[in-house]
Formats: sequence, structure tokens, C-alpha cells
Amino acid sequence: MGDSPIVWVRIRWSLEGIAALENVPRGYRSRVAARPDLSAILDLVLAAFGSDPVWAPAMPAVRRRLAERVDTTLGAEGCEYLMIEQDESITGVSGIAREHWTDQNLLTGVCVAPQHRRRGLAARGESPIADLA
Repeated sequence: MGDSPIVWVRIRWSLEGIAALENVPRGYRSRVAARPDLSAILDLVLAAFGSDPVWAPAMPAVRRRLAERVDTTLGAEGCEYLMIEQDESITGVSGIAREHWTDQNLLTGVCVAPQHRRRGLAARGESPIADLA
């Protein structure tokens, strides 16, 4: 980093009207997740992280932390998980919080199932889960 100071940027999201986001590629639909989606969300998020070899050594800890984070924030006030589905299967998700005690407002990152990547599901301006991040 040299002598350059680190500058942190604080971003605030408006979660108003999140359910109305419909800008998804053809053949997909978006919706706000609910508690019954917990298992599918965790499976997708862990598959997305697990598909990147850089996370391999840390996956046991990542699995524990993400499971706890999603479990405690899914359905909580000020937190939303926007999902993209195809044929009733979750293909993408992004969890965000207005505020979070860790100051990590991006709860999961933008996660797309490996077999659905490169279809515009995480392309800014083309997908609501990317536009949240």
C-alpha cells in the first residue's frame, strides 16, 4: 500500500420497494426470500464460495459464519435477501442489511449457482441482485 491512506466508503441501501425489482434475464424471476428459503440460500451461498479454490482452506469457518449470519438475518428487520429463480430453483441470491453489528452490510455477497453463471444474473444494470451490491 505504500504511503497511501486507506479510505473506507460507507454505503447505505434503501430497501424500500425491493420486492418490485423485476429486472432479470428472460426465463428467470426475482423475489424476496423468506424463512422457508433458508436451506436453499445456504446451499447456494456455500456452493458459490466453494467454487472458488481460494476459499478452500477457510470453508469450514466460512460455512459456520455464513450459516449463523443468514439464520440470524433472514427475515430480520432491516435485512433483505433477494433471490433469482428458474423453474422454482434458486439460481442467485444477495443478502443486504441497512445496518449490521459487524458493519458488513453485504451479508452474503452476490452469489450465483455455478451452472447459471455468465447469464447476466450478476451483471450490474441487468439484475436486481447485482444492483443491490
